[in-house]
Amino acid sequence: MIKKIIKSKKSLLKRVKTSKGFFTNKYRFKLRWTPFEEYPQVDKQTYQEVFDLLAASLSQHGISLDRKSKDAEVVGAPQGPMHAGDAVTVDALVKVIMSQATNNENALSAQARLIKAFPYTVDEKIVVGKIPNYHDIRTSDPTRLKNALATAGLQNMRAKTIPECLNAIRQRNIDADSPGCTTDCNPPNATDFVPGSLSLEYLNKLSAQEKLDELVSLPGIGIKTACCILAFNFQLPVFAVDTHVFRMVKWLGWVPIGCNRDDASAHLDAFIPDELKYGLHQGFWHHGQKCLRCMAKSDPTKKGWEDVECVLEEYLKRHPKKERKSPRQKRKKADDDDNDGDDGSDTPKPKPPKGNKTMTTKPMTAEQAEEDGYELHEIEINDNFNAPALGNVTHVKKVWVKKHVTKDG
Repeated sequence: MIKKIIKSKKSLLKRVKTSKGFFTNKYRFKLRWTPFEEYPQVDKQTYQEVFDLLAASLSQHGISLDRKSKDAEVVGAPQGPMHAGDAVTVDALVKVIMSQATNNENALSAQARLIKAFPYTVDEKIVVGKIPNYHDIRTSDPTRLKNALATAGLQNMRAKTIPECLNAIRQRNIDADSPGCTTDCNPPNATDFVPGSLSLEYLNKLSAQEKLDELVSLPGIGIKTACCILAFNFQLPVFAVDTHVFRMVKWLGWVPIGCNRDDASAHLDAFIPDELKYGLHQGFWHHGQKCLRCMAKSDPTKKGWEDVECVLEEYLKRHPKKERKSPRQKRKKADDDDNDGDDGSDTPKPKPPKGNKTMTTKPMTAEQAEEDGYELHEIEINDNFNAPALGNVTHVKKVWVKKHVTKDG
């Protein structure tokens, strides 16, 4: 079991001193290195026990935490949002940029709209591929891209970041004189994306740390995204920490109180056994969404709390949430105090939700959808770095998506 931690918050956050030039990226992140050398280490047996509990629990939902050995056989074939093999494409990078600060359903819906909005021209005919035409996206009108990304939100930022990322990749290929680096458009007979100047093949020649450094140097790519790409696409033993994983490892006491997510990733990457890194990441990701007691809005007052048994209960110390105070309402004029209809509550009225280009099937009939220009899409609700061969799909949801995206939206 984990030893009781008695150090103060200040001592726990004391980072290891490093020499100049030790770090090779702006995030000061190094694989297999911990910024907290004095923090009590978790014994290997505990890592294994937690993995075994998660694996047994999630198997009841049909989820396996084992990495499939057959993934390498499908290299080069589109595997949904991400590739399941030992390479990475711009499709994967753009997909994760779209997944930032939104839920996976909205990100995948935006991906479906991108595919429709950026098709291919084959023999003078418009052909919709399995992934968008990224050569076209790189040089497209920003308004056209914004409209396609509207369902994911923050479309102004994403419409700027995505072309910047694509242009940076193109420039690296030009500087390295990579094969096909001068090809800035799809071949006229190709019905799906051919990378050309947007190839990421140059990453294959780099070490794990060099791959990470190169990825985080691209616009819109941070440590969490880079680590997930190394773990899922390149199948390297790297421990990625996202929101759900971060919450779980803090409650387990595996990282110091008050540390940030990137430092938690570095610390755990240094100590979690390589053979458990992938499985623990997936286990925490799924458990953090399925277990009522371990969800993001975990609260002992939540209905059903007492009826749920968490398989990790004896290992966890959930941090109590700080009580949020509602913003004070503006003081009303004295002559309105008695007849303004106020119920005395300090809770502000919620703002109405903003509309978007995606609607679920529940409030919309097929006839209405057709009339308004929508069509039905099946979207897999899964990990942002999912590949079907890795067994991360949780379920499929149907949504209505606009048939065509134009400059006018």
